[in-house]
Amino acid sequence: NNEYFRYNKQSNPFLSIWNEYDNTWLLLNEDDFSELNNPDVNYVHIIEDNYLALGLMEGLLVVSLDNYKNYYFVDRKKGLSDSAVFKIQHYEDKVFAMTVDGISIYSLSSNLIVNRNILNDYNLQDSDILDMTVSEEKLYFSTKSGLYVYDMVKQNLTEMTDSVFYQIEYRNNKIFGLNHHLSIIDVSSYDEWVFYYNTARNFEVTDNYIWFNLQDRAKVVDLESKEEWVYDHNDGFNDIEIFDIVDDGDWICFLTSNGLMFYNWSSYHY
Repeated sequence: NNEYFRYNKQSNPFLSIWNEYDNTWLLLNEDDFSELNNPDVNYVHIIEDNYLALGLMEGLLVVSLDNYKNYYFVDRKKGLSDSAVFKIQHYEDKVFAMTVDGISIYSLSSNLIVNRNILNDYNLQDSDILDMTVSEEKLYFSTKSGLYVYDMVKQNLTEMTDSVFYQIEYRNNKIFGLNHHLSIIDVSSYDEWVFYYNTARNFEVTDNYIWFNLQDRAKVVDLESKEEWVYDHNDGFNDIEIFDIVDDGDWICFLTSNGLMFYNWSSYHY
């Protein structure tokens, strides 16, 4: 009986949106989005301050920031490569939705999935996708068989390295890739070298520094000098688990077990 497994759509806000300028919150419930059957959110992505895209366990939700009642929901029945969307990137009107089975392309102009899985064209449909990032017309994605770059204009695919990374990030013509250490790959020559001989839960590159999430503390490393600093219990991380680190310009945001923490590192670290 499907009714037995339904959750209470009015029990908690599904989406909380904070306006930093007037310090107000907008709370949206699941029943504001009639197609949703699972409230679990895997990923949140802002598209040019026009749309909010959510990667859900049962699909992709794209919400207009001008009118929250104007939204689009797509799932496997509507063309996604798989139900659960774990990461979202965009380029112009194309939204790339990453699932374990592949990468689907959703068009904002037509509100349709225009490519169910770009990997099918290159016989990579059996390769598990671990992460992806977009820079201009290039889509970089990591799989269990290696790191690839997809040219959206030429529509061709190139393997950059057979190294496996569970997180990648593009910055300044380089791909930063994390596995049991952090490597850097030049996107022009594909030269690859190890920068950091340790692992981390995840990382964030900001300006000329890289932040490493060490779960109960954070380490920041200068990309040129390799000088290191550690933020731990002496800096406010008391009995806190860090889930992610997000670059917000002059500020660094820590997603923790106790909520969001903001650090104006441009004022105190430089």
